[in-house]
Amino acid sequence: MHKFLNNHRGTLLKDGHPHAITEVSMDMSPSYKSGVDSNMRNARKVFDYFHIAQNLNKAIGKVCSRERRTKGDIRNLLKKPRLFQKNRDKLKEKDQQTIEKLKELNTATAMAYQMRLSLQDIFKTKSEIKALLGLKAWISWVHNEAEKEMWKYFLNPLKKFAESLTKHFDGIIARWRHGTSNAVLEGINSVFSAVKRRARGFRSKEYLKMMLYFTKGNLTGIPNLIPSK
Repeated sequence: MHKFLNNHRGTLLKDGHPHAITEVSMDMSPSYKSGVDSNMRNARKVFDYFHIAQNLNKAIGKVCSRERRTKGDIRNLLKKPRLFQKNRDKLKEKDQQTIEKLKELNTATAMAYQMRLSLQDIFKTKSEIKALLGLKAWISWVHNEAEKEMWKYFLNPLKKFAESLTKHFDGIIARWRHGTSNAVLEGINSVFSAVKRRARGFRSKEYLKMMLYFTKGNLTGIPNLIPSK
């Protein structure tokens, strides 16, 4: 990071020095935090929701996996872990029926899914005060449920996730105060990743750049080389 910032002082840094940067949108990884502390000592850390959601989905995946391994009678209902990482509006009718069945059976996975939706609603609020109070209440809810004997093993991944939110609380709440986000960059990165997966990799950077231009470059006047049926 230090080398990159020094090499791009003139083009990226308004005041010519990394320590002049005032805000950094980032994930909660220790290596990123250490890099910012060392090279941008005046920057306020803003932890981006994209990475928080990623960590939450990983925790829910672990809850589902634990329950699937130990409860043979509901294993078929838990065979698609990614189902519990979807938003409400992305659920098919069959998916909704699966979740309702799991709720009726009082499963840890159904509870974890409800916790996910609740946290998502908190991050949608525009008010910093509402977000602060809602986030504290959500963390307490997770801890209280995870301490119950019947949930202790299953909800432990979510408990650890909630502990990480507590540890990074100020940087998470800073999202409402500063509005800094990685959303655009993450969107671009997802396009890069999709193009690479579709081609199963590229032998050179030039080929990759060419495919990115063809895919998302809004190019005009290019002849259709795909033969019609």
